[in-house]
Amino acid sequence: MKVWREAENIQPDDPPPDVDVSEPVRDPDPGHMISSVVAAALCIKPRGLLTDRQAGKANALKQGSTVFAIMRGLALRFNGILRSRNSEALAKWIDDPLTPSLRQHAFRQRFAPGY
Repeated sequence: MKVWREAENIQPDDPPPDVDVSEPVRDPDPGHMISSVVAAALCIKPRGLLTDRQAGKANALKQGSTVFAIMRGLALRFNGILRSRNSEALAKWIDDPLTPSLRQHAFRQRFAPGY
């Protein structure tokens, strides 16, 4: 728990980068907004299991939302690590330097919403 609390209280040395707070992404086929529930499901589903329509939505989300692209990469990598049953890879994933980009986004959402 101590490690998580310390990670949550990280104060970045540099100001957070300009992360675009994405506007809702439109489905390429009918042009409707893609719901957060659909985005969450697509975030964790491997590309090989996606239908053509789902793949189109996932591509639109990756292009329209930096955060979705980061989260999808993390989720799929985590899934692969769990399936491999490699505890060393899991430890490395937890300490991966990719997570600061998410921390910076969370920091911005918490302390500067709307920017």
